[in-house]
Amino acid sequence: MLIVTDGAVDPPGEIEHSPLLRIVPAQVWLGTERFEARPDEFWKLLRGGTYPSTTPPTVNALAEAYQHPDLVLGIHVSGALSATLTRAREAATRAGEGVVVIDTRSISVGAGLIVAAVHR
Repeated sequence: MLIVTDGAVDPPGEIEHSPLLRIVPAQVWLGTERFEARPDEFWKLLRGGTYPSTTPPTVNALAEAYQHPDLVLGIHVSGALSATLTRAREAATRAGEGVVVIDTRSISVGAGLIVAAVHR
């Protein structure tokens, strides 16, 4: 089994580099400039009142991440908060059988805890 998630989901550090987990990052923007820094720097900006915008992972990036010979669980940020889930569902149809997409109905740490529970 493989778990695929997105950059808006924050799994606990102990599983972040697991071979059973792939994280497909989103793009983060500060105005017209792409923001490429560590997550702690992102959260520092938010606490300081700077609000970057995000672009969900592409359908192609998700479909590529879903390529795996066994069951793939796409565990993603809430579909009510992001277009990621819609893209994930399209990517799953492109990737073929064996991909199940799950809406966590959560974001960040809440969704990360779901990923951690499934990982266990």
